[in-house]
Amino acid sequence: MLTEDQRWTFDTLGWVRLPGAFSPVDAARMAERVWEALARLHGFRRESPETWTVARPTGFQNLARVGAFDALLTPELCEAIDGLLGAGTWDKPVGGGTPLIAFPRSATAAWEVPTAAWHLDFPARGELTPAKVARAFALIAPVVPRGGGTLVLEGSHALIARLAAAGNVGKGSSAEVKKALVRADPWLRELFVGGDPEGRTRHFLETGASVEGVDLRVAELTGDAGDAIFMHPQLLHAPSSSAARQPRMLVSHSIFCRRID
Repeated sequence: MLTEDQRWTFDTLGWVRLPGAFSPVDAARMAERVWEALARLHGFRRESPETWTVARPTGFQNLARVGAFDALLTPELCEAIDGLLGAGTWDKPVGGGTPLIAFPRSATAAWEVPTAAWHLDFPARGELTPAKVARAFALIAPVVPRGGGTLVLEGSHALIARLAAAGNVGKGSSAEVKKALVRADPWLRELFVGGDPEGRTRHFLETGASVEGVDLRVAELTGDAGDAIFMHPQLLHAPSSSAARQPRMLVSHSIFCRRID
């Protein structure tokens, strides 16, 4: 089960990392299967970055179908899902998960907090607490800072819940939610407009803000191979660029309660 600190982190920030949720040896095997698929589908060679010509490759459905990622659902991970959704309320996900692979676009490109592509995975409507969907990301290779890890706006799920309860987000789409956030505070409006990359990094990752009593800060989802990250389904997040020399490799799952309002 989740510890009290882990549960507090998930409820307050909207995400939590579980170190060593599955075996690093299994993670390495899964990563090797992905590299084999990349070679077959796109001509990538692991030792030759010049062959990494697709930033966000797809086409890994067969890996999931043949069980390449079945080792992810360890007892530790299942206990964590019980802690988030409730024991006996969910079924084992079908399909084995979806690999989310991101390669560096350019060795010289500056890393920055993006203005675009901030979104929710599920509409902001219905009861948000407790969560009825667990978004899980299993890291099959290390994800280093500024290495393509997903960026999240910590605390945004709580602020969005308040805005939704007040009827300020319409049907709860990402576009409607972002409009409501822009109206809520100038700090949030600045998140969606351009500016100096280093200045934005300090402003959003280091300084943060408090809006309607909710502490907000942009954070990177990083970790080691074998770690799992759970994210609240209505946490605002965005893809990021990579200034690292290795790809980001993880496998995504969405685990649903049997009944969703």
